[in-house]
Amino acid sequence: NNEFIPFELPGVFNQLKTRSGMEIVELQNGNFRIAVGHDVIVNQLRGTGLFTAELDEQGILIPNSERSFFLANDGQSQLQTQAFIHGLEFSPDGNILYVTHNTNNNNPDPIEYFNFNNPGNQLIPLNVPNGGDFEKSQMEIDSDGDLALVTEDRIAALANPNSPNVINWNNTKVQFPNSSLYYTNDEGTNTSNVVVKRAKDTYIFPDQVAGMDYTGYLTSQLECLGDISYTDNWSPGIGNNPFGSINGEVYVDNDLNFPEGSNIQINDMVFYFAPGSKVILERGSSLNGARLTLSNTTFTVSEKCAKKSMWNGVQVQGYNNENQTPQSTTKQGWFRMFNNSKIEHAYIGIATTKYDSQSSFPFRPGQPDYSATGGIIQVSNSTFFNNRQDIILYSYQAPNGVDNLMSAKNCEFLTDGILNDASVYPLGHITSISNVGLKLFGNDFINLTPNLYAYNQQG
Repeated sequence: NNEFIPFELPGVFNQLKTRSGMEIVELQNGNFRIAVGHDVIVNQLRGTGLFTAELDEQGILIPNSERSFFLANDGQSQLQTQAFIHGLEFSPDGNILYVTHNTNNNNPDPIEYFNFNNPGNQLIPLNVPNGGDFEKSQMEIDSDGDLALVTEDRIAALANPNSPNVINWNNTKVQFPNSSLYYTNDEGTNTSNVVVKRAKDTYIFPDQVAGMDYTGYLTSQLECLGDISYTDNWSPGIGNNPFGSINGEVYVDNDLNFPEGSNIQINDMVFYFAPGSKVILERGSSLNGARLTLSNTTFTVSEKCAKKSMWNGVQVQGYNNENQTPQSTTKQGWFRMFNNSKIEHAYIGIATTKYDSQSSFPFRPGQPDYSATGGIIQVSNSTFFNNRQDIILYSYQAPNGVDNLMSAKNCEFLTDGILNDASVYPLGHITSISNVGLKLFGNDFINLTPNLYAYNQQG
């Protein structure tokens, strides 16, 4: 009934400095188990408390299910030694609770767990190699069932977390790219207070959605991908793409920027974009505009953050007052797509402009920049599927009078069912605003389910 159900926690409960958050897991019997860290004083000795309890389906506390643990400081005046909890995570079956915390003399093990099926009064150390790297780490259950922990240079993982065993430890499940260290987050405090800094500094997992494939979301900035060539061909396999994708699948959590001067062809891959993210082909300043070619490659949305979501497509940026020719030196962005490539589930498949994404979910495209038109789009033998708009060409007239170089040949522009964002309707397959000389040959424009929309909302 969306009502708050109060229940009392033991003793003084203070979360002012802690970063552990609250964890909850549904048990096989339909009940829920919760865990939360907090500041506490026991027998005049300050330390960190850990509270767990079980609730029924109505949120009512199960009698005698409460448990409390105390991680003591090294002494009454030793506030700088407090073992603050940074990570809490239940195993998938809810019977193991994992804890990461700062270490001190009384609590020397940075990764510990509690087994609810074999309850004692203490947390049990998980003595993994380089365990000290993870005392400030948050944890999540990965999409493959592993318990994932993040630190400054890698993601480590414990397989089969329902049965904790150090032989299942993978000290480097994902190695971060060279020179791409992941820094702790201190909630913006920027404090020099030793105690507060010890409590706040935490390695945060992006998005904090349990079950999300964190190992798949890598940096989306080409400048941060290490030593790569700006003229390159990407394909599946180790060493064949800067993301390290073996199967050709790449998950992108932000904008994928192709800087001026780059010329990339992507072959036989699938890119999944988080809601609100987009591909950006930058216009040139001192170099040529960015160039991107897709061959048998799909750009689609990732539904790991939100089901039935959409992304914001490809921006081909340019100048509204510069020529597209000669193509060898043009500063306009240039996007090509052929050989059974596909763009799907985007608010705008491809647009010749630049725009920001809106700041709140579902992060739809913002207002276009009409000075950034003039980008080049050339597509053939490809598919646009269930986008709100497939291609938008904003107003552009070449100063030298040459026709727009845009072309679409032997492509399918398809709408089949309700769009992922059911609150919007199809606007159009190709929209051109004041452009001259577009080349459209042999394309199919099809709405397979026209009865789902009003006659003026079918694209």
